[in-house]
Amino acid sequence: MRRMYDVIGWVAMIATPLAAATLFGWNLYTYLYGRSVPMPLAISGGISGAVAIESVGIYAGHVGMDYARRRDWRGLVAAIAMLFYVWFGWSKVPEYGAVFVLAGFVYALVALRAEAVEEVTAVTQATRDDTNWQRRMELERERMRHDERLARIAAKERQQPAATSRQVTRQDSGNLPGDWRQVTPAQRHKLAHMTREERAEIMPQLSERSARDWHNRLDEIAAQNGAYVGGGQ
Repeated sequence: MRRMYDVIGWVAMIATPLAAATLFGWNLYTYLYGRSVPMPLAISGGISGAVAIESVGIYAGHVGMDYARRRDWRGLVAAIAMLFYVWFGWSKVPEYGAVFVLAGFVYALVALRAEAVEEVTAVTQATRDDTNWQRRMELERERMRHDERLARIAAKERQQPAATSRQVTRQDSGNLPGDWRQVTPAQRHKLAHMTREERAEIMPQLSERSARDWHNRLDEIAAQNGAYVGGGQ
């Protein structure tokens, strides 16, 4: 239906001004030729006059509706130009003056149609922009959720090896005795390759002095690349 109205609008915009231009151009041609103006000049004058008067009508209709839409008083100038177009055409071709009236209406209706199309296009574009903005926001939220999931997975992966290492260390070390002489070589070797903080987590309850002695002995073993030499020190 919309396409049909577009076709009708184009036909009216071409046929009605063409009829008015033909009547005015013929009237001007006969006037000039009757005044003994050479035929080529009379034809040229008729065509030029027709184009001029119809250009005024078309432009007056478009500009007038544009200013009327904005409620601008300058649209009165275009309205006066349109009235002049109708009056001039009617006065020169009174037998077919209604054609110029119809042409004026066509120009105004075409301008209204163009305005309606612009408004629909603006609304459609605004809706499309809003939809695109919502889609971008949804994609951004999805990206943030994905990043959060990756961060949680990475945090769990970082925590798991440490916990596993502590668990394996505890299992390998077993229940350490409180007497250094009862610590097996394998346990000493394992403890020597730990930091003091890691040792403190699995060492038995010792006095501050005993703990310091254990660390010093274990540091000596670590300095020997972990090779335990000697018996119960």
